[in-house]
Amino acid sequence: MKHLVAVATAAVLVAGLGSAAYAATPGVTPSPAFSAGPPQRGEVLYGETVTRDDDGRTTVRTHQRGRIAEVSGTSMTVRSADGTSWTWVLDGDTEVRADGKDDASVSDLQAGDDVMVAGTREGGRRTASFVTSPPPDLGELRERLKDLRRGGLPHPRGLDLPAFRS
Repeated sequence: MKHLVAVATAAVLVAGLGSAAYAATPGVTPSPAFSAGPPQRGEVLYGETVTRDDDGRTTVRTHQRGRIAEVSGTSMTVRSADGTSWTWVLDGDTEVRADGKDDASVSDLQAGDDVMVAGTREGGRRTASFVTSPPPDLGELRERLKDLRRGGLPHPRGLDLPAFRS
């Protein structure tokens, strides 16, 4: 019986300390990333990739999806579903595709818009190469992909094996 009480007490302490550590962690307040629903398990919210060209120079390529918190003519701040906020420089080379328009501009971006943005990072400065809105039927597209994965897609090389399984 003493052993059971000791195990239960330890479990309560670990759970309490874990909850306190989580509550004390800054920036983990979830917020919705897209109106099509919350991020799905395994869905990419943001990240970076380092590439090297033939001359040996490296470039940090970065991407993020989320909601625009603030926007001006030269920058925007995007907040991802997990609370991570990055500020992006918008310049004359930034391509914008919003609401299905390929010829959109930075002036078409507004706080509250859901976006996917990609560009480069040098030091702490992120420069957007392009900004795009997610397709309006993103939720429907996710469901269709789930259905395809459940049934399996034909193997790309014609083998008698599905390419994807859930």
